[in-house]
Amino acid sequence: MRRLIAGLGLSLLILAVPSAVLAQADGPAEVEIIDVTTRDSGLVEFTVAVPGGLAGIQVPDTSWTVLVDQVPRPIRVEPLPNDELDIVLAIDISGSMEGAPLAAAKDAAVSFIRVLPPTAQVAVVGFDDEAFVAAPFGSAPEEAAAAINALAVDGDTALYDGLDLSLEQFSLDRGSRRTVVVLTDGRDTASTLTLEQAVQRVGRADTDVYAVALVTDQTDLAALESLVAPTAGRVVTAEDTASLTGLYDNIAAVLGSQYRITFEPLTDDGGSAALFVNYLGVGGQGTFDFEARPLAAAPDGPEEATSELSEEPVPIRTSVIEPSWISGTGGRLLGVALLAGALTIIGLFLFLPGSGTVRLANRTRDRVRDTGPVMEGAKLRAADMADRFLERKGRGRLLGQALERAGIDLRPAEFVVMIAVIAVGAAMVGILFASLLFAIVLPLVVVVGARATVSHFATRRSQQFEEQLPSTLQLLAGSLRAGYALPQAAELIGREAASPTADEFHRLTTEHRLGRDFGESLRAMADRVNVADFDWVVQAIEIHREVGGDLAEVLDNVNSTIRDRNYIRRQFAALSAEGRYSAYLIVALPFFVLLATSVLNPDYSEVLFAETRGRMILVVAGLCIVVGSLWMKRLIKVRY
Repeated sequence: MRRLIAGLGLSLLILAVPSAVLAQADGPAEVEIIDVTTRDSGLVEFTVAVPGGLAGIQVPDTSWTVLVDQVPRPIRVEPLPNDELDIVLAIDISGSMEGAPLAAAKDAAVSFIRVLPPTAQVAVVGFDDEAFVAAPFGSAPEEAAAAINALAVDGDTALYDGLDLSLEQFSLDRGSRRTVVVLTDGRDTASTLTLEQAVQRVGRADTDVYAVALVTDQTDLAALESLVAPTAGRVVTAEDTASLTGLYDNIAAVLGSQYRITFEPLTDDGGSAALFVNYLGVGGQGTFDFEARPLAAAPDGPEEATSELSEEPVPIRTSVIEPSWISGTGGRLLGVALLAGALTIIGLFLFLPGSGTVRLANRTRDRVRDTGPVMEGAKLRAADMADRFLERKGRGRLLGQALERAGIDLRPAEFVVMIAVIAVGAAMVGILFASLLFAIVLPLVVVVGARATVSHFATRRSQQFEEQLPSTLQLLAGSLRAGYALPQAAELIGREAASPTADEFHRLTTEHRLGRDFGESLRAMADRVNVADFDWVVQAIEIHREVGGDLAEVLDNVNSTIRDRNYIRRQFAALSAEGRYSAYLIVALPFFVLLATSVLNPDYSEVLFAETRGRMILVVAGLCIVVGSLWMKRLIKVRY
């Protein structure tokens, strides 16, 4: 029944893996085409914002594809410099924004500043009855955030005047990308400008306008659409204050991750084009129309159409490299198949009958298991290959001893195959959801983690055996006084004691029944449990077998010594507890501070990762932590 339940659970897990992976492949995101221009030379140039998953990441030009009439076209990709990004945040502080709306607007605006690239310039304008500049261009991000937090509600809404004042903040001498992000929750009620005048000024300003509308019964979406229409911006609506931060962060990501792409159309006539981007498993696509080449600028011959491209310092890509199949649906399906196969093979090793190896340490399975037909298949071949590999490397015996000490009921070959399959699955997970680097690192983590797990289980099992040893010796001495022989007393412990003591003594008696010398089995048991105190017990028993005497009394004396040693060890652990936990706190504190700083003030901690001297500081700090940890460990380690 347990195998049936486990098999059903494994089947459900295998079925769930494709669902979980394919659920993330909902199709590429819609990329935002900001503006499209046809040059006099006939080349088409457009600006695009990457999907949110690629915000802040340098997308290589080989990840972009432009199709015109299903024909790939040569393209040039240039990231727009963020040091030429000027943004004005215009915030409505009229009376209707009092309370939660203004608090949410402040939080969203401050978050917006933090998401922007650090080289972007930000100014802040507030408007109620009148518009005013709360923070001019050139203000540090902290100053702009402080100005936002100092805004207070008052009066009516001068939306058009606030937008006009925002446009006046841009310098005509600075060839920058200019954007106004305006937030309001109602219609204009106090401006000196009319809607028509405001629209005309926006159209002459060569500035993009993003309008964030906090929807109320006073919101005038039609007026906002009119203000945004002459620009490459858009109107976004927030049904509640909780969504403001997400909307602002999306706008910041769009503004901070834009690319200018140039391509040569098939003909001089206008048409439609499709754009595709695929990088790090994040895909996006978009379509747009482009106009025909201006007739007055038609070239005299075919050479002039491409002369502008050849003069550009950035070379144009003359062949289209399609997005990698491994990051698309085909790669995901392959990964799903491999993961499902990995889980199936693991299930074979964990749930189906195994080989005829007798696991004497497990008292609940001391009979030889029957080999089934499955072992004639993949499992047997994989295990045989692993056996041959371990024999060549001379690691089979060492791994077998480690598994026995850890109490893991697997043969070395089975364990190696299981870890290999999990490592393959981890590599595919790394390729599917991260990058090639993760596909290399994750299998190494699996191997190191498996070794650490075996070591942890072995250490924990030895500690449990050591804690049970005084009671075991007391029971053994009492059995000897009651007239039992030593093998009979060991058999009694195998029945009455707790695991792992019972398992080890059960194996001891079973080996003795099968003809192995009792002293030899006892020595092998001492090697498995790896407990120094038990080595004393084995030596005492061996000496008694040679010279005779009262073994029960000898065991009592050894037991008394072991109890005294344990008392001293526990007393020292109690006295050194403060130092040990202080060491844990001191080691954890730098990581906690770094994490908190990265969340609360990312710009402050970014220097440690972005600059060479910051990375050097991290390396030196890490070495100091390692040295200090080893030093503290040596100080509190008891030897006696």
